[in-house]
Amino acid sequence: MSMAVRRKKLLWFPIVLMCILWAYAYNDVMSSNQAGLVDMDRGIVHKLLIILISLLLGYIFWGKKSAIYSISKNRHNPVIVLVLIFLWVGLVGVLNQVDLGALLTHLLISFWWIITYLFAKKYTENHIEEFQQILRLYIIMYFVYIWVNIIARNQIQTNFERDFAITVYIYYILLFIPFIYMIQRNIIRNALLIIAIAMVATSYKRGTIICLPIMLIAYEFVQSIIKNKWFSFIRRVVFLVVAIGVFLFLVNETSGGFLSERFAKEELESGSGRSDIWDIALTAIANRSFLETIVGTGSGSSVRLLGTGAHNEWIEFLFSFGVVGVMLYASMCIIWISECLYYVKRKAEYAPHMCMMTTYLLIGGLFSGFYFQHTSFYFFSLMGVCKALNDKQLLSTCHQLKKHL
Repeated sequence: MSMAVRRKKLLWFPIVLMCILWAYAYNDVMSSNQAGLVDMDRGIVHKLLIILISLLLGYIFWGKKSAIYSISKNRHNPVIVLVLIFLWVGLVGVLNQVDLGALLTHLLISFWWIITYLFAKKYTENHIEEFQQILRLYIIMYFVYIWVNIIARNQIQTNFERDFAITVYIYYILLFIPFIYMIQRNIIRNALLIIAIAMVATSYKRGTIICLPIMLIAYEFVQSIIKNKWFSFIRRVVFLVVAIGVFLFLVNETSGGFLSERFAKEELESGSGRSDIWDIALTAIANRSFLETIVGTGSGSSVRLLGTGAHNEWIEFLFSFGVVGVMLYASMCIIWISECLYYVKRKAEYAPHMCMMTTYLLIGGLFSGFYFQHTSFYFFSLMGVCKALNDKQLLSTCHQLKKHL
C-alpha cells in the first residue's frame, strides 16, 4: 500500500469527527443563550454530542491495541480521577434526587472527557507520522470558532441592542493557542497567534484578557528551561507584552474607553456580579448541615439558587459536590501539574504546550466554569495528544541511549 493511500485511509476518521464538531459548533452558537438567543431548542446539539461520544468510544475499543488496557502502565493516570469524578457526580445526584436532565448532562460531559483524553492519546500513538495532517484539522476548527465568535457577537449586539458584545465563546480561542504553537512554520504560527491576540483583545472578556498573557509567558518560561535560552525568553516575553499592550490600547481607543471601564476598580470589585454570586454561594455552603457540606447538593443546584453557575470552578464543585468533590477536582489539577513537571524535567518537546494548557485550567477556573463547559473538549484533547507525543519522544531517546551502551 502506497504512503498516499495509507494516509487517506488513516485520516478519514478525524475528518469525520471534524465535520461533526463543525456541525456541533454551528448548532451550538445558533441555539445558545450565551450567543444572544433565548429558549431555543438544543436537541440537535445533544444528539451531535452523543454521536461524537459514540465515535470516540468506538475507536478506543477498535483495533488490536486499546488505550483501555494501556492506561494502567502510565506513571500518572488522570483517567482514574476523571472516572472518580464521573462516579461521584452520579452518586451525589442520586442521593439528592436532582433533576434528571441536569444529572444526565453532567454525567454525559464527565464521560466525554474520559473518552476524549483516551481517544486523543490512542489515535496520536497509532498515527504519529501523520500528526501534522491531524494538526491541520485542529487549526481548521480554530477558524471555525473564529467564525462562531463573530456570529455570537453579532447575535448579542442585535438581540440585546448592545454596542459591545461579550461572549464566553472566546474561551475556545484561548484553548486553540497551544495547538497553534505546535505549527512548525514560524510565519503561519505567528500570524495565527496575532489573530488570537486580536480576538481576545476585542472580546472585552476580562478573564481571557488576564489569562492570555499568563499562558504565553508560561509557554516561553518552560521553553527556556528546556532549551536553556533565557535571553530568548526575556526577548520574547517583552515582545509579547508589548504586542498585547498595543492591541489593548488600540481596542480601548476605538471603543471609546469601554475596555478600560471593564478594568476599572468598581467593575473589578463587582466582577459583573461575580462577587455577589460568590457571597451567596459561600453563605449557603456555610449554613449547610455537615453531611451536605461533605457531599454537596448535586448537579444543577447552583443554578437553582443563583440563576447561573458559580463562575468559579472551586466554588462550583464545593457547592454542588461538596468537600469530596472539590478534593477530586484538586486531585485532577495536581495530576496535570505533576504531568507537566515530569515532562519538563525530561525536556520533552511538548511539555510547554501542556504547561500552557494547565495554566488555562488553573487561571480560567478562577473566573469561569471549566469542567462542565464544552470548551474543555480541546483541553482534554490536547493533553492526550501531548502525552502521546512526549512519551514517543522519551521512548525514542531511551532506545538511542541503549544502542550506545
